[in-house]
Amino acid sequence: MRGVSVFERTVGELPATSPLPAVADAEFDTMAKLTRRVLDAPMAMVSLVNRDCQVVPGAAGVPADLDRARTNSLDYSFCQYVVRTAEPFVVEDAGTLDFLAENLSVTELGIAAYAGMPLVDARGDAFGSLCVLDHRPRHWSDTELETLDDLAAACSAQFQLREANTRAAVVADRDRIARELHSGVVTQLFELTMGLGSMRAQMQGPAQRELDRAIGSVDAAIARIRDLVYDVDL
Repeated sequence: MRGVSVFERTVGELPATSPLPAVADAEFDTMAKLTRRVLDAPMAMVSLVNRDCQVVPGAAGVPADLDRARTNSLDYSFCQYVVRTAEPFVVEDAGTLDFLAENLSVTELGIAAYAGMPLVDARGDAFGSLCVLDHRPRHWSDTELETLDDLAAACSAQFQLREANTRAAVVADRDRIARELHSGVVTQLFELTMGLGSMRAQMQGPAQRELDRAIGSVDAAIARIRDLVYDVDL
């Protein structure tokens, strides 16, 4: 397995936002530590890339300023190439690649080798990378890359589980609202409709027509409430 060298997607096609904020996340810190240990690399990151920056919820062995800030600019990012292509990106010696010559991870942090695998959501869209980095040129074996790919799949599954839990919470909240509405407001509106119907039987002419319009307005209100409850965008 080897990374691609042609980047067809533009920066404008990077995700507009990242699924997590720029703070340390215990679950993904653990994943980064495991990846660093298994791959015997100085650094490992769970990196999320958007149009404006790189967010690092999981990190192990990274510089102290990045460990505190958990974000940096795309000028430092190797992971952006993973997201742009939704493919592995593997660098054995950054000094031999002209397009990385001005990358700040190379010029400021001294990164020489990198291997990153895409993190994908339930739709298969890449939004980040699980990666390892080294200060020395390094040959990444097929076994190492396959292991990193397996770990990235597990990391993607963690993100997807969180997304599924969020969606489930939205559904549960929608159902709670529905129950409250049906036991409260909708019930009161039905009672109002029944009362107006009883009054209608005692009226004739213009008054009856005005009451019909009032009953129609209440019925429309009930329909709008139902639409509001059941058309929640998931």
